[in-house]
Amino acid sequence: MQALYLLQSGAAESISHVARILGHNRITVQRWLCEYRQGGLEYRLSPRAHGGRQAFILPAVQTALRKRLKQPRGFVTYQDVVDWLATEYGITVNYWVVYDLVRRRWKAKLKRPRPSHALQDPKALEDFPKQLAHRLSLAVGVAPDLHLRDWVEDESRFGLKPISRRRVTAKGVEPIAMQHWRFKWGWRGLCRILCKRSIIRIMEEIALCYASSKPRIGWMRYWPVITARKRYWVRLVY
Repeated sequence: MQALYLLQSGAAESISHVARILGHNRITVQRWLCEYRQGGLEYRLSPRAHGGRQAFILPAVQTALRKRLKQPRGFVTYQDVVDWLATEYGITVNYWVVYDLVRRRWKAKLKRPRPSHALQDPKALEDFPKQLAHRLSLAVGVAPDLHLRDWVEDESRFGLKPISRRRVTAKGVEPIAMQHWRFKWGWRGLCRILCKRSIIRIMEEIALCYASSKPRIGWMRYWPVITARKRYWVRLVY
């Protein structure tokens, strides 16, 4: 439009003069005028398709990848994103193409995950705080006059904790790492309150567990114990 105005108003004497005023090359201004002569003003102002190569990752695949990044488990590394695209959609993409899309454009970065047990029951996790007060009231009602003679002084837990590595998730999504802990509990020390005796001993290969079945006598007076050989109930002395 500016080139046409300059030529029609006489402010510019030639195409080269118009090019110098507008700061463009003479060939570019000449191409504009040729397009105007061929299709008129509407053709010249209509939007054009931009050049450049086609995107490596199609929009539909990008939508699926965004949905996958919004899941709490995410990806362990950006290379896992490359492998996921190759496995799910058969697309072979360079690592840095994925990194530029996921990290720089979508802001999905590596984050320290919140550990969660692999066998965790989401429904039980939600119901626990709701039923806690009721269960405690039942426990107190079983043996309100219970008097203990022996008291365990300390408890130790032995085992290896899995390493939690960072995971790639979408912006604003907190990652969760599924882990399977395997610990053993041991009692260390036994204090006899009445006679003031203290027995320092570690009970070997003992792990506490919560049994689904309860003994006939009040379950608050028993503690379920499992050993390497057999399982038995230990009665608390009172």
